[in-house]
Amino acid sequence: MAKISPIDIIHQEFNTSFRGYSQKEVDDFLSALAQDYGSILEENAKLKEQLEEAQRQLDQYRQSEDLLKNALVTAEKAADDLRQNARKEAELIVKEGEQQARELLEQAKQQKEEISSQIQSLQQERTRFEAELRSLLETHLKLLSPEPEEESEAADAGEQ
Repeated sequence: MAKISPIDIIHQEFNTSFRGYSQKEVDDFLSALAQDYGSILEENAKLKEQLEEAQRQLDQYRQSEDLLKNALVTAEKAADDLRQNARKEAELIVKEGEQQARELLEQAKQQKEEISSQIQSLQQERTRFEAELRSLLETHLKLLSPEPEEESEAADAGEQ
């Protein structure tokens, strides 16, 4: 069946018969029917346009959704990469810190050994100096105090 337009309804003619319908009532009815049918066709056309627009928007939303999904996947990958890089960098910093700590400990041990060696050397020097000073003082004391022989000679000379 072919589509009927409002104009087809208005221009539709029926055969008349002896006891047929009132021509005026049929024409009025067809006119009202044509108007309603025209309104329905216009509304249908508008609804089709709206449906097409809604479909275009839906397609755009789907494209946007795909873009957002891709962006989210990319962002998650970038975040994972950043976390991995940060973890690696932290491990490297810790290793470098541990290495520096070992080097500082080694330097401190060497300095301790050097200072201990210097202290030992200074103690030996002090002991040597004290021995020399004692020897010098003993020598000076011997020079200052008369020998027991000299005392007995001086005592004998004083008796005479």
